[in-house]
Amino acid sequence: MEPDRRNMAVMFTDVAGFTARMEASESDAMRILDTQRSIIEKLLPDSGGRLVKEMGDGMLCVFPGPSGAVKCARGLQSELANGDFSVRIGIHWGEVLLTGEDVFGDTVNVASRLEKMSAPGGILVSGELLSGWGAGRRPKTESLGMVRLRGLGRLVDVHALKGTADRPLETASPLSFEGISRQCAGLSIPSLAVIPLVNLGDGKDRFYCHSITADLVSDLTRAGLIRVIPLAEAARAGDSETGSDAIARALRVRFVARGTLFREAGVFNIAIELFDAEAGRIAWADTWQDDWLELPSIKGKLADGLLKAVGIEPSRFAGMTGSETDKARAYELYLEGWDAYRHRQRASDMERTRRLLEKALELDPELVIARVILGNTCRDAGEYDTAAAIYARSLETAVENGDVPRQVRILLETGTLRLRTSLFREAREVFLKALKLSRSTGDREGECRALNNLGLAEWNMGNYRTSLMRHEASLAIASELSSSYQVASSHCNMGLVRWSMGDDEKALEHYSTALGILISINSLTGQVEVLKNMANVHHRTGAYEKALELSRRCLQITRELGDRPNQCRTLNNIGNVLLHTGRIEEASALYAEALDLARSLQDRFLEGIVLTNTGMMEMAAGRSAEAVARYEAVLSICRTIGDSEGEAVALAQLGEACLADGRAREAVGHLHSALSIMEGIGAEPRKAEVRCWLALAILACGDGVAALPKVLELAGKAEREISRFS
Repeated sequence: MEPDRRNMAVMFTDVAGFTARMEASESDAMRILDTQRSIIEKLLPDSGGRLVKEMGDGMLCVFPGPSGAVKCARGLQSELANGDFSVRIGIHWGEVLLTGEDVFGDTVNVASRLEKMSAPGGILVSGELLSGWGAGRRPKTESLGMVRLRGLGRLVDVHALKGTADRPLETASPLSFEGISRQCAGLSIPSLAVIPLVNLGDGKDRFYCHSITADLVSDLTRAGLIRVIPLAEAARAGDSETGSDAIARALRVRFVARGTLFREAGVFNIAIELFDAEAGRIAWADTWQDDWLELPSIKGKLADGLLKAVGIEPSRFAGMTGSETDKARAYELYLEGWDAYRHRQRASDMERTRRLLEKALELDPELVIARVILGNTCRDAGEYDTAAAIYARSLETAVENGDVPRQVRILLETGTLRLRTSLFREAREVFLKALKLSRSTGDREGECRALNNLGLAEWNMGNYRTSLMRHEASLAIASELSSSYQVASSHCNMGLVRWSMGDDEKALEHYSTALGILISINSLTGQVEVLKNMANVHHRTGAYEKALELSRRCLQITRELGDRPNQCRTLNNIGNVLLHTGRIEEASALYAEALDLARSLQDRFLEGIVLTNTGMMEMAAGRSAEAVARYEAVLSICRTIGDSEGEAVALAQLGEACLADGRAREAVGHLHSALSIMEGIGAEPRKAEVRCWLALAILACGDGVAALPKVLELAGKAEREISRFS
């Protein structure tokens, strides 16, 4: 079937200052979106247009002719003239590709860029759109000249529509003119790939190169005025390409930094060069020697030279060129521990990481970066209270030192801990703080991560629409930063949201996009996450063989990687599919293997997940008493590690098992407790099912007619909740 191509007017709208409104009041932000949508839907029939889709706080519409698009845009701005919020609008005319309900092509991209340059309350249009009118009939505009839209490879004739005396339109703003002047001048943010330092010395010194490069990339990324390729992607390019020019082409960057490190007799020999692909030459190179005592200063010296070489003044960024500590041995232990943590595969690796970091902190208790990773090891092991205390102390030190970038990182780790312990509202507040701080310093990578995590917090609370907006915002920044992994992560998380909304088709689209990206960058760990999620979709839709195929593919990768935690999760997932196809004995064997793995890893969280499914297996086999015992064990684990959501789910399942075992009044108590916890943490989507079980348990207590009002109340609430999340 040939694709449907036709000329159309494409209109993008976007709410100015929406992020700030969202952070101030979510209900107010939702009202704004509803208002924008209702006005556009009212105007579209009269202008012959169609709403294609909503994207965060923006909307994409198409029209068969230019006049209809302009009429709709003017109507929207007129309706909002006296309102409490403004929108930006961009319109372009040209050929689009129609696939189903969606539209694609260069015309769509140009309209999107125009919208972003528009002033709040204004409408920017292209010369191509205006050419659709005859002489003397063209709407009045103010020409902004020929503008080079970055990434499109050509100039676009841009015009701002003028209003009338009684209905004026904004035609200029400092932001739009700044953006136009930058692009007309051909200026762009420098782009850089840092290839891991090559170790020329003893093999055991490899950790110096990997950890120093990792910290260097992290610091350069937060500079904000430079686009830095993620280290994993730079490392892959460095492995597969020989010349700096080839690496620059592969990663689509202007600058490539490569260097070596050689330690001999207590002296470090460092060499670094920066290749400028645009000029086709080495832009900067340096070699020097540092005594072992100067080890903590090497990363700062590299950052200073690289930033200056690309035209950025390092002094603008606090701590960028300084040392994390003046104690060389403490820093060396940190580098070794950081390397061990990144390459961990089993419990013994985690123990080694802790020993190294604890020794580093004994020598320098103020070495915050070491303390944060130590907190991560505790979080990974389910020692949540210890992790929380470590993060709190680390944050206190970072605040005292005025180290805002470090504060952002600690807040992101703290928020992740809150998610793990099901404190979703607290997690959201922590991520909002991280978002605000990252924006204050221009830390785009931190902003991207904060938005992505905010999306996960909203998803856990059942705020699916808000969650999608957060992930879409994160995706936009990830695309801007050319971070393939973060782009894939955003698509994966949007797939989770769509799956929770019951839109399996859309979920699979997002997962397929993410998987394609992860395969292209050879990220096996990322592929594991996506394959697990895709298998869950096929499991729910009854495509059991497809679910098993994807899960087994996932299992093979985890075994190749030595990724025992994900191997455990995948064995558990395969067991779930087998259980639902009636193959209980096979499922039991896989659950037993997964349980052994979880316990060998000392991962109580994973142990609880597997035990939960063994309880479901006992229920499926009609052994309700055994199921009760399993769920009681899960409940004990969740209370020990502080997993509130897990505790609520365990109580709900315990209530269901008690009801099946003839213990109706016990079931009522457990289900009431589950509801109370879910309401406390904001786990809204799960409450409807629990209310239904509670209604059944109350009826089973045999209280007759007296129980009916409560049962009907529960049923009514459950129905409203199901309607909300369906």
